[in-house]
Amino acid sequence: MADGRQFTRDLPVRLNDDELQLYGKLLAIKVQEEEAVDAQKKQVSKEYSTRLGAIRCEQARLADARSKGLELRPVECAERWHAGMIEIVRADTGEVVESRPVTPADQQTQIPGLDDDPGMRSVFVGAATDDAPEAEPFNPPAEKAKRGKRPKAGK
Repeated sequence: MADGRQFTRDLPVRLNDDELQLYGKLLAIKVQEEEAVDAQKKQVSKEYSTRLGAIRCEQARLADARSKGLELRPVECAERWHAGMIEIVRADTGEVVESRPVTPADQQTQIPGLDDDPGMRSVFVGAATDDAPEAEPFNPPAEKAKRGKRPKAGK
């Protein structure tokens, strides 16, 4: 060895078969770790995107309410029939918020208890709904037995 100071330096060293096999296993482990972390990153990113979307939606709602000075809220209302019209009136202010002509359906008398039992409603109005089965046409037999006489067996 040469005289003078001694030190260590990183230099290329050929790997033996055991080291190559070990590095292959370590590499496979690191690939699996990367896939797991990447999946976690995607899930966290998705969660944050959902949270940000909710925040932005609320910001837009608040900005709209602030700029217009009003927002939609549940308000008690009543229906008032007047001169062939149905008016929807706010209970808090008495303001008419909607007005439309009375239809024949509006004038139909309700059957007591019908709205209380959704199953019974289908008995009465099921044929009028889109999901009701179509009735099959009635096809009478080609020949009818004469009244009082029974057809003979085998004929």
